[in-house]
Amino acid sequence: MKRWKYVALCALAVPLAWAAPNPARVPANADLVIVGDRLDQGARFADAQKEALRKAGLDVDAFSQAQRANLEACSKNVQAMLKAALGFSDDWETWTTRSTVFSLTLPERLDNPETDFAKAILLLAVENPKADFAAFDAAVRAEAATSEQLGDMTFSKSGAWTVLRDKEPDPNLPDAFLAWRALPDGIAFAMSGGDFAKVAALAEGKGAAVTAESPLAAAFQAPKGAEGPWINLMVRDVSDIVKRSVPAETLANPSVQMAAGWQKDAKALRLACWQEADKQRFVLTLRATDAAAATKIRDSLLGMKAMFAMMLAQPQAGQSGVSPFAKWLNEVSCEARGDVVTLDLSMDYAQAAAFLKMAQPQPGDAEDEEPEDEDEPLSEEEAKATLDGLETL
Repeated sequence: MKRWKYVALCALAVPLAWAAPNPARVPANADLVIVGDRLDQGARFADAQKEALRKAGLDVDAFSQAQRANLEACSKNVQAMLKAALGFSDDWETWTTRSTVFSLTLPERLDNPETDFAKAILLLAVENPKADFAAFDAAVRAEAATSEQLGDMTFSKSGAWTVLRDKEPDPNLPDAFLAWRALPDGIAFAMSGGDFAKVAALAEGKGAAVTAESPLAAAFQAPKGAEGPWINLMVRDVSDIVKRSVPAETLANPSVQMAAGWQKDAKALRLACWQEADKQRFVLTLRATDAAAATKIRDSLLGMKAMFAMMLAQPQAGQSGVSPFAKWLNEVSCEARGDVVTLDLSMDYAQAAAFLKMAQPQPGDAEDEEPEDEDEPLSEEEAKATLDGLETL
């Protein structure tokens, strides 16, 4: 069981989790959807973004080098997978992936996370007209032949699908699998446990799918103002997930009500992300059960903002003045209109540069270490640590 989780992480945690945006590829009862579109148009916005970050004092070239080094630290087979599926260029600067649709469908109950989550259905469709399915399939098999982590996996074919499973599955859990197949416009991935045929049908758009009346339909709408790449993360019903995963007696606990009681009044949630000329936009909208609940949720979020502001009021170690995070937090707006709460988490590029600079190693951070040769490339550990710092932002 641990092995398939590792495989899923390798296959899905790379920049895959964002094909032509098509609701037919999302089950009607999905709980979460992430849709990304125009993803191959990022290059025409990148230069302006980099210039804005440079003006704000960020060493953009150093971060680009760290990102490339992190990818090049992967095995040759993993690099081949990324290029075959996503169409990365040899310098890792561009790709040919146009869009992606990812969905997560949770089981009816989540009382026992380890056993119940194994029944969840994860689907991903990558729209990349230049995807090379045969090359991707061969690269996965080559990696399995040399990887200790994948040594306990077995490959099989089911129609157009290549299916990867544990050779010795856990008898107490559903027989988990990770599968992939070619699409007319890219590649589809599916991961779950149990009935493979049912999951494969959903991934191929043959099952009950999201309709225009579903809250999830909003995930397929480009954010207003987005001229280039955009990503929407959509949760169908926050309160429904809470009720399925938290016992009623726990929800009734006063301390839980105080900390997270607003979640039982929260319905559809959308986080829209896109880029504008002068800022990176992150706008969260949440529909509540009614206007009164929306006001309560807004007040809860404002309370959380005030709490974090107090925590960050004092300069952090090694900093002078107010931290960049505290300055940005002060500009975060939250309002309720009718039954909808809007939280604007956007930041301009000066703020983005300040956050990224916080992740940059500072002089004196490694005083006890021997100086490194300037021409020596980043080690795998150094590259990973640098990119991990970026990803946390």
